[in-house]
Amino acid sequence: MVPVLIASVTFVVWTAWLVSRYQADKGRPPLPPGPPGDPVIGHLRILHPHYHWKTYVQWGKTYGERNVMYTNMFGWPQIILNSIVDAKELLEKRGANYSDRPRMMLLREVMGLRGLTFLPYRDRFRQNRRLIQQFFNPRASAQFRPAQKLQVMILLNHLLQAPEDFLRHIQRWASRTMLNVAYGHQVVDDDDPYAAVVERTNMLVSNSGNPGATLVDFIPILRFFPAWFPGARYMRHASEIKILNRRMVDETFELAKRNKAKGFGKQSLSSKYLDILEQHGECHGALEDDMKEMVASIYPAGVATQRASVTSFVLAMVHFPEVAARARKELDLVVGRDRLPDWSHRKSLPFLEWVLKENFRWNPVTALGIPHRAMEEDVYQGRRIPQGATVIANIWAMTHDESAFPDPFIFKPERYAEGDGKNAAFDPTDAVFGFGRRQCPGRFFADAGLWLAMACILANFDISPCLDDDGNAVLPSIEFSPVFTSNPLPFQCRITSRDEISAALVRRGIQDMVEGGFES
Repeated sequence: MVPVLIASVTFVVWTAWLVSRYQADKGRPPLPPGPPGDPVIGHLRILHPHYHWKTYVQWGKTYGERNVMYTNMFGWPQIILNSIVDAKELLEKRGANYSDRPRMMLLREVMGLRGLTFLPYRDRFRQNRRLIQQFFNPRASAQFRPAQKLQVMILLNHLLQAPEDFLRHIQRWASRTMLNVAYGHQVVDDDDPYAAVVERTNMLVSNSGNPGATLVDFIPILRFFPAWFPGARYMRHASEIKILNRRMVDETFELAKRNKAKGFGKQSLSSKYLDILEQHGECHGALEDDMKEMVASIYPAGVATQRASVTSFVLAMVHFPEVAARARKELDLVVGRDRLPDWSHRKSLPFLEWVLKENFRWNPVTALGIPHRAMEEDVYQGRRIPQGATVIANIWAMTHDESAFPDPFIFKPERYAEGDGKNAAFDPTDAVFGFGRRQCPGRFFADAGLWLAMACILANFDISPCLDDDGNAVLPSIEFSPVFTSNPLPFQCRITSRDEISAALVRRGIQDMVEGGFES
């Protein structure tokens, strides 16, 4: 009875608020176009519960000015940007007004995710951003390359020994890399407790809906309702996520302290932050809390995005073997067959560079960018963007725009070749890592790790479809998860060593690093 009474009062208050806003909007510039909505609930009823990015593309084509659209959920205004031109104009050139985050009731206040990604655009965000950029700018991020290279060598060995488990190997590679870089911790088996916590947390958060776009975000009072109440289903795992996240933040940082005391993980991000804490003498103050949250937010984000990117790459190579063959031919010519590729070869491998760009484009890991917020009212192209509006960059729409990328569902790396000016393709990294002052600070680190993994896999393994009982190739479906981090749905393929030369190189890879004096 009490929830029903609360819901009734909330409905009356919400309706009155909407009427007052309607009256205040008279005589002002019009809002951007969008589909017709319902009273009170706005566009909730017509927004498909999954693959919002595809729905926004269809709405854009149907309702006129396709690149900038207006929607609302329970009166909360949302601006959808389907074009990279508009995203750069608003989120970068006018970044002073669009670098804030919406409140994100579910993620921040209910689940307790308080890392840099979700901080509002205030002094604390700017201070923490400067701290993290010290270690993840293009030059500084190179210090993590030995750890990245070691983990790629381990991945190659696992693919050689048990190729049928490639999805698990990729997940383990991503977890090992981020635990080593973030905390100086080496994962030695599948039962590692730290890796298990972050994997469970990632899965639950990813399935909780798009950041800032769940019903709890629009109707905060739902946080007090039981999970069975209509609209409160996202609360089902909220308590578990909050506990897991707290464990991830606290226990992994304590792990980093122990590793540092033992002399391990000297190049880890946590170790470097602990050095800063010692200089400030604030080992138990607000600075430590901020650093714990920053590292903890980078760790799961890095795991999720790297796993999704490499898994997408494997799926693409199954479907587009001509791409793999051309990239391997380039690798053999430049690197040869007597050594493994490394970053020193990168500038001499232009086609492989295009493969990486196309992989970013073909399945952008975050199809919808994490939402921004308009801090002040603005007018763009004669249309009004209300103060407080949530601004969503539809990255999937940008990377599948046929005017920039003809045949967008085809994996075609050569589209980035310099031509006669007719090629309109933009660099996908200008979109997939976010925009402006909210651009992913770990993008240079991620780019380097993904490039090396792709190069080494292509140089040493054949990737092909599985065969049925009659020996016919069975191509896996190209399907991606409908949640915030877009992973290919589980699929099967064959991964085999090219020959004994490649197998010997893979086996020798880790040994060479150890003999060369690798230090994690």
